[in-house]
Amino acid sequence: ITEYLGNYEYYIDKKQDQLRQAKLAADKPLAKSKTQIQRERQMKRERQRENARRNKKIQTLEQSIHELESLLKELETSMADPSFYTNPSNIKDAKIQYAQNQSLLEKLYEDWFTLLDEV
Repeated sequence: ITEYLGNYEYYIDKKQDQLRQAKLAADKPLAKSKTQIQRERQMKRERQRENARRNKKIQTLEQSIHELESLLKELETSMADPSFYTNPSNIKDAKIQYAQNQSLLEKLYEDWFTLLDEV
């Protein structure tokens, strides 16, 4: 219980003053400590580094995907040539190489999509 010396108008004035002070205090942003500011800067730098690493990894994956797709296209072109099938060992090696490269390409695409989802 707060005691107000004076009449009813004095009480109303004091209550309004208290409300104004409370509103000003609520509107005033809280000052951050030096350690909080340093922590926020450090977290921002870490996020930037992580984004840079992720972007670099994405670029590397895109380059690898491009190279592997080119390799598969060359292999497909050579397999489309009828003279390729004159040597049975070429056929077996090419099928194995094609399957391995195809599975590697699928893995690279999965990694690439995962990194893009994180962004």
